[in-house]
Amino acid sequence: RIRFPAANTIVAETAGTERIRIDSDGRVMIGQTSSVVPFMVTATASNFGGMVMTGVLGDATSYASGVGGGLTLSGKYNSGGSQVGYAAIRGLKENGTDGDYAGALTLNSRPNGGNMTERLRIASGGNVGINENSPDTILHISHVSAPTIRLENTDTSLTSGQVVGNVEFKAVDPSGIGANVIGSI
Repeated sequence: RIRFPAANTIVAETAGTERIRIDSDGRVMIGQTSSVVPFMVTATASNFGGMVMTGVLGDATSYASGVGGGLTLSGKYNSGGSQVGYAAIRGLKENGTDGDYAGALTLNSRPNGGNMTERLRIASGGNVGINENSPDTILHISHVSAPTIRLENTDTSLTSGQVVGNVEFKAVDPSGIGANVIGSI
């Protein structure tokens, strides 16, 4: 049933319960009767794929490596009001094997004058790749020229001999040399 509860407001109901509302400011609400943001969904979460979710963005493309749902974050980039996608979050199928649902999470960004480019991937096995879409270790960082990891201490009053940062290596196997920090740089 469609009704108009207020001036310039439209509501859709099923089974006597409001399901969606568009108010006079064009805000769309699902499971909500008021909002200060343009789009809001409020719902009781349900189990989907072993996780409790309130929504799913799905891809209806036939199964293949690289297909899956995503969300692009965009905005106006010029005085003419043209829109462009700045970044995206995607969940995608890692392979083209029928019945295999191994999936990856990717974060993508766009350089000026270029296309959306994958920058970070969490593979189905938990490996993380930065500028690497096939990470084969826990953390796999790739770059075309001298990849660098920087740990920056922003303390402006360092003293002589003060530790400014650490990388620690820790063992968790108590049968070996112990479950404590066993090395650092």
